[in-house]
Amino acid sequence: MATDGKKNKTDESIDYISRLPESVIHHILSFLPFRRIVRTSVLSKTWNRFWSNYPNVDLTLDFGLYDCPRPQFLSIFERIMDQCLFRKDCIQKLDLDINFPFLEELVPFLDRSLGAATVRNVSELVIKLHCREEGDGPYCFYSIPQEVFTGSLKVLDIERCKFEGCHAWIELPCLQKFKLNCCKFLGENLLNKILCGCPELEFLDVSFCEGVGHCLSVLSKPRLKYFKVFHLKEPARIEVFAPSLETFKCSLLKPCAIDLAGCTVLKYLKLDGADLSADYVPLQDLLSKFHYIEELELGNCIVADKIEISSSCLKKLVIIDYINFPGAEIDIPNLLHLDFLVTGGLKGFLMKLHNYENLKLLIACKGLELEKFIVLEKLHAVSFSSLNTVLKKTMPEFIVISSRRVEDILGHMLYPINSSISVSLIFSSRQSIELLYRNLSSDKTVKFPCRDFQLVSTEEIEHEMDSAWKSFMKMHSTGNETATIIVQGRNWCNDWLFDSSFLC
Repeated sequence: MATDGKKNKTDESIDYISRLPESVIHHILSFLPFRRIVRTSVLSKTWNRFWSNYPNVDLTLDFGLYDCPRPQFLSIFERIMDQCLFRKDCIQKLDLDINFPFLEELVPFLDRSLGAATVRNVSELVIKLHCREEGDGPYCFYSIPQEVFTGSLKVLDIERCKFEGCHAWIELPCLQKFKLNCCKFLGENLLNKILCGCPELEFLDVSFCEGVGHCLSVLSKPRLKYFKVFHLKEPARIEVFAPSLETFKCSLLKPCAIDLAGCTVLKYLKLDGADLSADYVPLQDLLSKFHYIEELELGNCIVADKIEISSSCLKKLVIIDYINFPGAEIDIPNLLHLDFLVTGGLKGFLMKLHNYENLKLLIACKGLELEKFIVLEKLHAVSFSSLNTVLKKTMPEFIVISSRRVEDILGHMLYPINSSISVSLIFSSRQSIELLYRNLSSDKTVKFPCRDFQLVSTEEIEHEMDSAWKSFMKMHSTGNETATIIVQGRNWCNDWLFDSSFLC
C-alpha cells in the first residue's frame, strides 16, 4: 500500500502538459489572451522554447493608457516587437491594434514590423489603427508598403489604411479572407483592380470605405462564399459573378443597381436601404434565379408599390424598419420563420398570411408614463376589420408579426430601466399565459436583471386603457383567455448594471 501511495505521489508531480507535441501546445495557447501566453516563457526552459516557436502575435496598444511621452511609448512598442516578432523564425499571424494619435511618428515602426512579418512568411495579417490628431480631428490613414502584399497571405483584415496607385497591381494568389473597414482608395477603380489579384477569395467584407468608385465589380471568384457591403457612398452599381456565393449582405446609403444573376446557389440575402424597383433591385426576378435561397431579410428598403415575394425554397423571411410599407404579395409555401416589423401597409400583407397558423402579433404604443403592448398568440383568429380599427385609433409605434416565441419577440423591448410596461395578452389558454409569465420572471437575473413582473387580470388595469384598446381586448376575449403582465424597474438597477464586477 505504501508503495502504491508513493507511486501516486510521483505520478502527480509529472508535468504531462509539457510532454504534449509542440503543435498541440500551440493550439491550446491560442485560446489564451496574448499577455498570458507571453508569461509562460518564464515557467521553464521547455516553456521558453514553446514560446519562442509560438507563431502568433496579437498586440493591442493604447497610448491613452500609458502615462509616458510619445518616444517612450514607441520604444515600448519596439521592445515588444523585438521579443514577440523579431526573434522568431516563422510567423503565422500578426494582429496589431494600435491607438496612437501621431501617425507620422508611428509609420517607421509599423513598416519595420510588417516587413519583419513578411520575410517570416506571415499568412494572417490584421492591422487596426486609430490615429486621430487633435482630439476630434479627422483620422489619418496608413499606407501599407507594397512589399507586404505577398503570396503567403491567406487572411487580410485592415482598418483605417489607404490604398494608392502602387497597390493596383498587387497579387495575392492565396488570399482567402479579405476584410476592409474604414479604408480609403485613392485611384480610379482601385478596389476592383486589387480584387482582380485575389482569385481564391472565399470571404469579402467591404465596410465604411471611401473611394470605392462608381461600380463595384466582384468577378471571376469561383470560391467566394460570403460577400458583405456596408455603408458605401459612391457605388451606383454592384455586380457580382461568384457561382459559389452563399451569403450576400448589402447596406446602402443611396439607390444602387445590384446584379447577382451569376450567384445561383445563394442561400442568404440581406438588403438594407435598397431600392426594390425594376431599375435597381428587381427582387422577384432575382428570387426566381436563386434555386437554393433559404433566408431573405429586407430592412428599410425603398418600395413604391406592393412587392412580390414568391419562392418554394425560402424558409425564413424578415421585413423590418418600414415607415410606410405598401404591402406584399407573398407565396412562400415552406416558410418556417417570419419576422415583420412595420408601421403601416398591413392589409395587403395580412391577407396573404391566413395559412400561417403559428404567427403572433405584437402592437406597441408608447405613452407618457407607460409603454403598452398587446400580444395575440394566434394572429389568424383576429379579424382584419377589428385589427385595422385599433391600429387607426391608437397609431401604434410599431407592429410585429412573428413566428418566434413571445418571450423572444418581447426580448429587448423590456430593457428600459426607468419606465413601466404593460403587456396585455390574448391567448388560447390560461396555461399559456402562466407559462409565459413564469418564463419571463424566472429569467430576470439574465435577460431582465432589473425588472419585477406581476401578472394581473385585464379588468384590474382597464381604467388605464384608452377606449380603442379596451374595445379590442373585450372583442377577442370570447373563446380566449386575457391577462396583463406589469413590468416595473427597480430603483437600484442603474448602479447594479454599471458595476464592473458583475461583468467579470
